[in-house]
Amino acid sequence: MVRFTVEHRYDAAPERVWSVLADYGNIADWNSGVDASGIVAGPEQGVDAVRECRLANGMTVKERITAWTEGHGFTIRFDEMPAPFDAEATFHLAPDGDGSHLRIDYAYAGRGLGKLVAPFMKPMFRGAMVNLGNDLRAAVEADA
Repeated sequence: MVRFTVEHRYDAAPERVWSVLADYGNIADWNSGVDASGIVAGPEQGVDAVRECRLANGMTVKERITAWTEGHGFTIRFDEMPAPFDAEATFHLAPDGDGSHLRIDYAYAGRGLGKLVAPFMKPMFRGAMVNLGNDLRAAVEADA
């Protein structure tokens, strides 16, 4: 399994950051990599909430929450990806002085032919998490 961590700091209270992250079905409202999103199964948020995202590149993925700690973080598993990978991301939110710190731990492994290219996919997946964090910054600091 390939793993990496991305960290972001925001000039916004953790409660503000959490309110955006916890609005699970509406990631398309602030993430430029997602054209459309919505809850397709389970609750609106929390364990077993499933969202479907149509990505800017035209692909569709389904993401299921597998762990949830209110106000502090959650883990999502990518249930349906058009590429041959199994992946999960854990979001950890904490206060940081007068702002917030978000750590994203990402792990993925290739299936079938995906095993051959998995090591080379790290920059793409990492870039997606960097962009997600930067888009989140724009959303939470806009009116902080």
